[in-house]
Amino acid sequence: PQRASPPPPADIASHGDPPSCAWTLTDALYFQMTSMSTVGYGDLTPSSLLSQVFTLFYIFFGILFVFTGLAALMSTAFAPIVAALRSVLELAFPGQKVDLDADGTPDVEAPPAAWLHYAKGLLPEMVVVVAVQVGAAQGFVMIEGWSRWMATYHCLITATTVGYGDVAITTQAGRRWATLHIALSVALLGALIGSVDSLRQARALQLRKWQALQRELDVGLIDALDKNGDGVDRLEFVLGMLTQLGYVSEDDVQPFLARFDAIDTDRSGHLTRDDLAAMVQATRDAEGQAHASRHARSLPVKSPPRSPSGLRGLRILFPPKAHKASDAHEML
Repeated sequence: PQRASPPPPADIASHGDPPSCAWTLTDALYFQMTSMSTVGYGDLTPSSLLSQVFTLFYIFFGILFVFTGLAALMSTAFAPIVAALRSVLELAFPGQKVDLDADGTPDVEAPPAAWLHYAKGLLPEMVVVVAVQVGAAQGFVMIEGWSRWMATYHCLITATTVGYGDVAITTQAGRRWATLHIALSVALLGALIGSVDSLRQARALQLRKWQALQRELDVGLIDALDKNGDGVDRLEFVLGMLTQLGYVSEDDVQPFLARFDAIDTDRSGHLTRDDLAAMVQATRDAEGQAHASRHARSLPVKSPPRSPSGLRGLRILFPPKAHKASDAHEML
């Protein structure tokens, strides 16, 4: 028997929709969200060459600009909730304060245990992510009629941007709900993953800072912090320790030192009112000179008056003679 010829390609390849149907606004927004979030269910796909080329450009544009801004907006919207949960954890598990100079006032907080550090940082965001998934799953149960397990499975597959597409969303209301769910869950889970690396860096910095504060001063450390050979003052000690901890580098500090030297006109190592007044006056003088120079360049250049060419020729041929008093008398 002869094989039946395949049907002509439709404008839209959509699971659960007639091949000849046109995309609605809901379908277009749903397709945009699944594309730029990299979920890519595959239930809506472009079939014509023009739509495929447009989709390629839009994916890169959407990932780099649209979805990153949308994800930042979603994270900002949930930031107060995350901050409130972290405050609760801080009250439940307060840090240990340490008095370094024995003046009765705590100066620094000792690093907590590793599990507590990561729990305080990750648990609030995890609670928000789980709450969003539970709410989204309940919405799919009500809209699409899925079982609770199937809805939870779909939500978690979506949040991780895997997007198998094995659970088809067939209704317009379901696609609208899925568009919102993708924006929320992918953005929040991305923020949670980013927090893991931020907490790891913060933990390493906490330990280095604590070790630096507990370190005994020795001759080698003093020599390393002494930049001008006259001992280590308070500013040099703080800058040196911040540099060793990685808060700042020599390249960050050097421009500000050069700026200080430019203002310190008497080279006393201290800025006084006279130094600041001299700086302000020098700035005004420089601005005045620049304004005068610009004004001088803007003035038109005036050339000396010139006599008409014919009159100038007559004066060359017949130069004027000086009249004497006797000539005037003879004429009379």
